[in-house]
Amino acid sequence: KVPRSPLLREADTEIQVVLVETGPETGGAGQLARALLADVAKHGEALGVLEATMRESGAHVWDSSAAGLAGGVAAALLLA
Repeated sequence: KVPRSPLLREADTEIQVVLVETGPETGGAGQLARALLADVAKHGEALGVLEATMRESGAHVWDSSAAGLAGGVAAALLLA
């Protein structure tokens, strides 16, 4: 186990990872996010991670100016 500072126990820390797909092929960001969450589920407690969640957003809009926003995946980690 990783030793934790008493100060960190008093306040929750959140890390947000945002993955964005920039090409017409989609799915890679979601696969990577699921792999990260699987690693957190397996090793998170030893690293002080209390929970992890995933949120997907965006739509297939490659023909519009909003293409850069499509396929975003956010994974948030709550640290102890």
